Amino acid sequence: MRDIISCYINLSNNDLSLVLHCRLREFYAYKKACEIAIEYLYANNYKGLIEISLDKSRESISKLITLANIRMIKPDVTEDSVDINVDNVIFVLREIMYNYIGRIKDLGHDLYSDTPVLEREVEINNLKEKEEELILKREKISN
Repeated sequence: MRDIISCYINLSNNDLSLVLHCRLREFYAYKKACEIAIEYLYANNYKGLIEISLDKSRESISKLITLANIRMIKPDVTEDSVDINVDNVIFVLREIMYNYIGRIKDLGHDLYSDTPVLEREVEINNLKEKEEELILKREKISN
């Protein structure tokens, strides 16, 4: 907690409120995008490792909220009030893809498939094409 306090302790209440507002919006948008990305991957029979952790962000936000509570600043951002867009979901999909490709390269093989590494990497990179499909589907829904 010391690191967060030392970063934000000298901010005015208005500035701390603004930082808290921005960090909460960012956290909730990422969390929602992760949920949608995971649902999308499962719907498309993705057979691979999905590495996403919100623990570090959640801990950081928690410490920031604690500091704000000490100053009697109440966060005005809720998860329901945060909207996300396709770019948020694509960011998460790419993060999952790059983490998974990195894991395959580190291990020299894919634990979740018998396909050779280079073929598996090509298969995972095909997610980019599916991202475009997601964008088109999302745009049709919003129109």
